[in-house]
Amino acid sequence: MKRNVLEITNLKKKYADTHVVNISKMTFEKGKMIGVLGPNGAGKSTLIKILMGLTQFDNGEVLYNGNTNLQKEILGLVPQDLALYMELNAYENLTFFCSLYNNKEQDLKQTVKQMIQKIGLEDKAKKTIKTYSGGMKRRVNIGAALIHDPEIIFMDEPTVGIDPQSRNKIYEIIEELKKAEKTIIYTTHYMEEVEKMCDYIYILDEGEIIKEGDLSTLLKQINNGVIEVVFADANADVILRILNTYSAVDLVKYDDMKYTLLIKDELQVVTAELMSLFKHEDIVIRDFSFHKPNLETLFLLITGKTLRE
Repeated sequence: MKRNVLEITNLKKKYADTHVVNISKMTFEKGKMIGVLGPNGAGKSTLIKILMGLTQFDNGEVLYNGNTNLQKEILGLVPQDLALYMELNAYENLTFFCSLYNNKEQDLKQTVKQMIQKIGLEDKAKKTIKTYSGGMKRRVNIGAALIHDPEIIFMDEPTVGIDPQSRNKIYEIIEELKKAEKTIIYTTHYMEEVEKMCDYIYILDEGEIIKEGDLSTLLKQINNGVIEVVFADANADVILRILNTYSAVDLVKYDDMKYTLLIKDELQVVTAELMSLFKHEDIVIRDFSFHKPNLETLFLLITGKTLRE
C-alpha cells in the first residue's frame, strides 16, 4: 500500500463567524491524482492556500509525509491566474523560477532545456510571453510549477480557456506526472477531466466534504440518471404536487419552469407515467431531456447547484 504524502485532520478555518473550511479527514496518496470539486465559495481556494502554507488555519493538523513541518520545495502550484513575467520569454521565466531552487548554472540550463521540451515550446522559447496564445501561456505556467521537480502538485483550473492542442499537451504532461508517481491535487470546472483522469474525488460545499470516493463508487448513487423537464406556462404548485407525490423520481432542483429530477425506476416507465400525470392536469411540456449517470449529474444532485454556481 502506498503512503499518504498529505493528510488533513479536523482542519478548521473561519472568516468572521463563517467556517470556510471544516474538514474532519482528508488524505492524498502518493502517485494518485485527486479531484477537489465544489461550487464557487465551497472553500477550495482557501483549502489550497492552507495546504501551500500561504494561509494560517485555526485548528487541526496538516501532515506532509507524516510531519507537520512544511518544506515548501516539495510543493508545486499551477495557479488559475498566470504567474509569469510577460516581458520575458519562456526560457527566461523558467530560468528565474528554477534559480529559486538551483544555483548551479550548468544544472539550471539543462533543467530549463528539458522543461521547454516537456511543455512543447522549443521553437517559441525565445519569444516574449506577451506574444503567446492563452494555451502557450498556460503551458509555461505549468512549467514554472514543475521546474523544481516537486512531489505534490496543485493544479487550479490549468486548462481553462485554451486551445485543443495545448489542452492535449497538458493532459500528456499530467500522464507523465502520474507515471512518475507524483501526487496531483486537481481543481476544475470541467467534470469530464475529473472523470477521465482522477483516481479519487472529493466534493466540497460550504467548507465541508459532502461526498468522496472513486468515480465508479460515486456514480452508483445515480444508476438511472437524471431527466430535465421544461414546462410551458403552468401552475408551479400543481407541478410540485405531482412530483412530490410520484415516488419514482426525486426533485433535485427547479428554476422557473425547468425541473431536474433523479430517476429511481426504469426510464421508459418513468417517462410514460410522468407524461400521463401531466397530461391529466393539462400541463404542457416544452422540452424533455435525459442525462446519463455522470459526475455532473451527481454534483447537481448533492449540491443543488451546477459547478459554476
